[in-house]
Amino acid sequence: MAKYRTCEKCGAALDHGEICDCGKGEKARKSVAYEANRAAIREAVEAEVYITLEKRKGSETFKREIRASSASAALNGLAVLLKECAKVVGVNAVEVLALLATVLTVPDIQGGEAEERR
Repeated sequence: MAKYRTCEKCGAALDHGEICDCGKGEKARKSVAYEANRAAIREAVEAEVYITLEKRKGSETFKREIRASSASAALNGLAVLLKECAKVVGVNAVEVLALLATVLTVPDIQGGEAEERR
């Protein structure tokens, strides 16, 4: 009687040294999905981008629009805006980035206060 082993994934009986081909279809599906994701990301990066920043309440009105031909061009526009803000406030761009990072990572205090008032 010949010895065989069983594939852990599909249960097929395999001869000594034989490699089961049940994973080939899965690899092909993953490859197709991977390529589709790459194409979608490439399309999104190359798409036109419109960013509108507007401050309505408060002492001064601030409105800035960034229209860019791609995501990388939009990032360049944001970098220019960040440098302009730093210049107006009188600090360097790294300090503005540090403040943005803090604001983006701290839980929403206003949202919590609004829930307490309800």
